[in-house]
Amino acid sequence: MVIAVIDTNIFINSLLKGSCRLIIQAFIAKRFRLATSKSLINEIVEVCAKRKFRERINKEDRETLIAIIKEAGEIVNPKIKITDCRDKDDNKVLECAIASKAQVIVTRDTDLLVLNPYKNVSIIPPEKFIPFLKNNE
Repeated sequence: MVIAVIDTNIFINSLLKGSCRLIIQAFIAKRFRLATSKSLINEIVEVCAKRKFRERINKEDRETLIAIIKEAGEIVNPKIKITDCRDKDDNKVLECAIASKAQVIVTRDTDLLVLNPYKNVSIIPPEKFIPFLKNNE
């Protein structure tokens, strides 16, 4: 089964009723394994707490998403520090992917997308993820 790291921007889009909802639905349907870390979960919590998102995403949806990630995601504790991303805040996504032996990172972040592939990890936008899953089932 595919192991994927889903970037915060994808989770936020899914809460905003965006196109990324299909990815969350695929996760709930157990079509892939979600790898995450405490720092990535904390980032989702912090972003959801920003005023612009609190006003657009109801509290129940935010809390449900975070609970699903914590309960069904595989939380890894990266032991290595990576400094290869031009945005240092995105290195935690790479660290999680390497620690979990993920095959793919799903993101819209250009600072990560330019690194595709990164040490045998595909880095793809959300529009390519469902076809990626189909090709790897």
